[in-house]
Amino acid sequence: MAFFDYNNGVGRARFYFAVRWYLHQNRRLLHLVQILRAYLVLGPLRNLLVKYYQTFGHTAPLKTEIHPDFPQGDPTHIVTEIHERGYAHVGQVPAEEVTQILDYCRRHQHTRYWNPHTECEAVNRLCRNATLVEIARRYLGAEPILWLTLLRWSFPLADERADFHPAPHQEPRQYNTHAFHYDILDFKSLTLFVYLTDVESASGAHIVVEGTHNKRWHELHHLMLDDRVVEEKFGERIHVIMGKKGTAFFEETSTYHKVEVCQSRRLILSIDYVLQRTPPPSSGHGRRRGRPHARGQPHVPYSRAERCGTDPGPGAREGACGAAHGRLAVCVHNGHVWSRPCAARRRLATPGQPGRTRVRQSRGKTRQAPPGKPRQRTLYTGAE
Repeated sequence: MAFFDYNNGVGRARFYFAVRWYLHQNRRLLHLVQILRAYLVLGPLRNLLVKYYQTFGHTAPLKTEIHPDFPQGDPTHIVTEIHERGYAHVGQVPAEEVTQILDYCRRHQHTRYWNPHTECEAVNRLCRNATLVEIARRYLGAEPILWLTLLRWSFPLADERADFHPAPHQEPRQYNTHAFHYDILDFKSLTLFVYLTDVESASGAHIVVEGTHNKRWHELHHLMLDDRVVEEKFGERIHVIMGKKGTAFFEETSTYHKVEVCQSRRLILSIDYVLQRTPPPSSGHGRRRGRPHARGQPHVPYSRAERCGTDPGPGAREGACGAAHGRLAVCVHNGHVWSRPCAARRRLATPGQPGRTRVRQSRGKTRQAPPGKPRQRTLYTGAE
């Protein structure tokens, strides 16, 4: 399951994202692949494969922390409710935790954050909340894998987002999130959603269709459903989840769900726990500001980081100092911590200069890419 581990080869990660990008440029092929995957993951063999991974899986236990104030409710009751309905409320995240996450977002001002638990302690504490992990463990029937965390803003159509920086990565659009759809994360998965702004019907409320997480095989090819079809078929089983900031709920995202169109800004956190799926690899093109640390590398707070002693100047990026640190060393450039080797493999001219080029050192030879924008990278957009 370590095929896409960064330490086992950058090329594998690049192949992974290249395939994803190709599929998202060919929508018919993408739709066919999604249907085939739905039958493989959620089809007739699902229960057998779930039993296999529950019995023979050897996932290392997550390191957890006990927080008596959250969540509220009996874990057994919550798990039973998820099995029956496909989702369950778990109470309010403490106000101080919400404030810390909002402060983290204000410092960076991005529209989307990939795996923020590697940089935001409040998100990391939520991921490793002992009661939440126990709920995921009981629902999955095995030790859960922390697959992905995602912070994302939703905006009204007329919002120009002038006070936000673009997300560090371009992400392919898999489907219209304002239409009812279901996600295929794993044979069995569980996602925690946390509202970080007050959410009403007109501010991007999450809408879920109760009891649609266990689909019959002939229903799997309906990846998306029109609102009219959902109203006629499910009626009173459609539930709109609203609440103040801090409202948290679990959902098996193979349930039909959608996001209401926003008339005001909405910020939401999602935390995905899965049964056996390997976390998506880091891109092989290096790391941008706001990007999570590579798998297997330690997270070193800036206050404890060891400076490399070289200032490459404004706009410099990883590798620009020319130092050759060890594999687990860290290097600080312009106040940002790089947790991979700063090995002079890549240099990038200051943004905005004409003739921007990318230079790489490889086996003693220098290769220079043609001028122009660097290649866009794609990452999984997450479930909702």
